[in-house]
Amino acid sequence: AQFADFGKEVPIETVKKGDILVFLSPTRNTIGHIGIVTDPKGMESEFIHASSSKEMKVMISSLKQPSYTRRFVKAVRVI
Repeated sequence: AQFADFGKEVPIETVKKGDILVFLSPTRNTIGHIGIVTDPKGMESEFIHASSSKEMKVMISSLKQPSYTRRFVKAVRVI
């Protein structure tokens, strides 16, 4: 939830490697998940994150996946 006001928000079209993607929780309407951009491609960017679903592992996913697209809040630059 602390990522709601963390870093400088950047347009998704301008994300770079290392930027943070902020997502809503899958069960609540609050910030609950983040990922780090590994392959910047706007709304098709790939990101690494720790999954809390049944996989329970660190994985790379795409922002174009509907489960992430609908929960996407913003991209932020922290470095």
